[in-house]
Amino acid sequence: MKYLTAVVLLFLASYVSCQAPTPVCDPNTVSWHHHPWYCDRYFLCFWGATNERFCAPGLHYNRITTQCMSPNLAQCEIDTEIYCPEVDDPNRLEFRSDFQDCASYFLCFNGNPVSRTCGPDFWWDMYDNWCTTPDLVRCDPRAPNNPNPSVTTRRP
Repeated sequence: MKYLTAVVLLFLASYVSCQAPTPVCDPNTVSWHHHPWYCDRYFLCFWGATNERFCAPGLHYNRITTQCMSPNLAQCEIDTEIYCPEVDDPNRLEFRSDFQDCASYFLCFNGNPVSRTCGPDFWWDMYDNWCTTPDLVRCDPRAPNNPNPSVTTRRP
């Protein structure tokens, strides 16, 4: 039972740590906000609750019109800043993907991202927060050297 509990807690910690910073939602309104990391996603604030939503396949979110549309009209800009919490929790390490390299990642320490690289022939899995073989990796879809792009856009 202890093993199962540890596995569940590790899974939840790894899933939460790869989540994007969400907008602060006003509890008295409904509003739409761009996603800082993906063009095909946005946040819908519904009476104080934050909901991550997806555009239909092939469409991008336009932060000015707050609508999904063709990529050439949406003119989406990705935020490539690495966000780390200001205070470390030694019981819950924070990892971030490298937007430029699937073999690299960041460990948050004292509010700053510390760059790390997987060993030879291994790639960083952004959902499981570990280095693994390229056939199993789920890397950031913006990375130019993504070894397995077919499994990167949505978590199974």
